[in-house]
Amino acid sequence: MNRFTNLFDAADAAFNKHYSEELKQLKGLSKEEISKILPSTTDFQIYNELIKIVENASQENLAQADLADKIKSLGNVAVNIAKKVPGLNAIL
Repeated sequence: MNRFTNLFDAADAAFNKHYSEELKQLKGLSKEEISKILPSTTDFQIYNELIKIVENASQENLAQADLADKIKSLGNVAVNIAKKVPGLNAIL
């Protein structure tokens, strides 16, 4: 292995760990916290879609800007939920 391979491996590990933590925090939001953000129970589907997007971002090593774009494409409800997670809030 050369030094670049090691650097890429370290960056990948840090990246995956970062999104793993965000995913853990997102899934850890209480029903009460989510209910305050979501105007109706049908918006829980958006919450579930948001979780899928962050899971995929972690698996695919998606760039932060791309993840932010995908979150924003879900609309304001998804953005408001994501803002409850500090790491996601930072990229929005």
